[in-house]
Amino acid sequence: MTFPEWRGNPYQRMLSAEARDRGWQTRGTRFCEAFLDEIRAASPTTVLHVHSTAPITEGGADDADALRRAEVVAGELRQARERGAHVVWTVHNEHPHDARFVDAARRLQRELCELASVVHVLGRPDVVEALTGVRPRAVARIPHSSYLGVYGPRRRRSAARRALGAKPFRDAVLFFGRIRPYKGVELLLSAMERARTDGYRGQLLLAGKPSREVDLDGILGRLEGAAFPHTVVPASIPDEEVATWFSAADVMVVPYRRVLNSGSVELAATYGVPCILPRLPHLVDAFANEAWVRFYDIDDADASISELLRSGFHRSRHARRSARDHARRCTPQMMSSDFADLLDAMLARDTAGDAPR
Repeated sequence: MTFPEWRGNPYQRMLSAEARDRGWQTRGTRFCEAFLDEIRAASPTTVLHVHSTAPITEGGADDADALRRAEVVAGELRQARERGAHVVWTVHNEHPHDARFVDAARRLQRELCELASVVHVLGRPDVVEALTGVRPRAVARIPHSSYLGVYGPRRRRSAARRALGAKPFRDAVLFFGRIRPYKGVELLLSAMERARTDGYRGQLLLAGKPSREVDLDGILGRLEGAAFPHTVVPASIPDEEVATWFSAADVMVVPYRRVLNSGSVELAATYGVPCILPRLPHLVDAFANEAWVRFYDIDDADASISELLRSGFHRSRHARRSARDHARRCTPQMMSSDFADLLDAMLARDTAGDAPR
């Protein structure tokens, strides 16, 4: 049972594909009340898989209501565990994106850490205890895979740029994905302006649906007066057009203010697009030895991103080849197989007394 299940989310489809092939019955919901019904009906052969606490705590009317909702869900999960059901928590972020009720989210995360049969992390295992203050019962590290085979093949760069109406002979800096406040699009615009002042002749490719909290008019207003060319589609990008955007790009910048993991980075690697990431310890730990990744100084982001863009590291064949090699080292099939092994092992301990695989 996946919660919340986002029907259009390719990561969730990739993660559970092998489990379905092995005969697991999979279902999901994005509604808190429906999830509570599933928890109450859970049996010893049920795995309750939590990806995000946002629909629970962020559905609250105020701080007190958010905390109440967290306590209700935690209480029901505790009873389900006493009946023999399993709980898996996948840690995607420090807390829900742009959360209003951070205290309630952290309270529920601590409860999940204490209750979970296994906490699934995509990066460093020690992030869980650092985040919650609780040592989990068990931690499984299954990194986010690439997207090999999920979207279409890479297109010729010239054809991709014609399709988008982008400039044919300028460096193309990509921002791709849902536009939310924490993702720092305004920071990227400032960095592009600084880079232009420093002599960088690049263009911006920006694609993604803005959330309600984003000042889209403000972003578009800044772009109208920008000194650099730009191609902007403030909407969800259909699956069949994803390859076009990444094929048109020379480099992707991730200007996020806070981030634990990013599927967009793995998507960029799939298409051989180098990335510029914030210099955060867990990201440096994950990508320090990758020739296709550089890190910008978060305390001087404009100047640091400008310097990295002007360095031209992303134009080398070695950088692009390194990105593709990274994508081939962790395919969706590998990730899905590891996750299915994790599910099988939990039931094996209960039904046959076998050691986990």
